[in-house]
Formats: sequence, structure tokens, C-alpha cells
Amino acid sequence: MLSAFMGRAALPPTGQLDRRNIRIPHDVMNAAWTLTAIIGGLTLLLAIRAPAAAHDDDTVTERVAVSWRPEDLTDAARAKALLHRLDAASITACGGASNVSAPLKSVAENSACHRESFRRAIQSFHNPLLTRLADATDATTTTNQDQ
Repeated sequence: MLSAFMGRAALPPTGQLDRRNIRIPHDVMNAAWTLTAIIGGLTLLLAIRAPAAAHDDDTVTERVAVSWRPEDLTDAARAKALLHRLDAASITACGGASNVSAPLKSVAENSACHRESFRRAIQSFHNPLLTRLADATDATTTTNQDQ
């Protein structure tokens, strides 16, 4: 079924192309499969790397719930207990969870992350008693560290 014009194959009368007669060179198919494998591999690597990049970011916020009652803000003894819970939660949020080794927990306890998260937690209560007790505890801790 060759056309008389320029030696090209004419389309069948139905207007459909017979795909059985199309020949793709072996090298082209190998290149297509190789390119598909490379693109698939890169997509997989990007999918794996994206969550890991989120951990590299220091702005990721870890939230730890602390239970408290309104009475904790009126009684000094209960406020001290609340401060202790807030301190433990801020250590946990900064990487010092109970299941980590003692050196890592010590690093978390002495980190700027711990101090900042503890300060923000206390400020969020807007309570003078809690703030005063935290300042007194901070002053005692600073004096003990200096010795």
C-alpha cells in the first residue's frame, strides 16, 4: 500500500493506522526505559528526602501537653508543682524525652531551647505568682550553676 506521492505509505481506507507495522529501534526503547528508571528513582529520592529536610529545620515546633487547673495559679505550692511540670514538658519538647540517654537529656536541660520554651510557657499564663516563682527558681538555678 504505497502511495504514489513521495513513496510514503498511505493510510488505510478506514483512516486508522495499523500499529503492528510500526518499528521502534532497539536503542530508542532502551533509552526510553533508562530515562523512565532515572526519573522514577529521582522521584523516589525526593519523596524520601522531603520529610528528612523538615527535621533539619530548627523552626519545627514540638508541642507537649501539660495538665493544670485554675487552683494551680492561686496557691504557691501548687504553682511550684505546675512549674515543675512545665519545666519537664519544655525539656521533653527540646529533645530530652525520658527514653533518651542521660547526656542527651542533660544537653536538652541546659539548652537555649529549654530556657526559651519554659519562659514562653510561663508568660502564656499571664499570672504574677507563677512568674515570680519562676524568676525566683531561675535566680536560684543561676546562683547554683555559678558555684
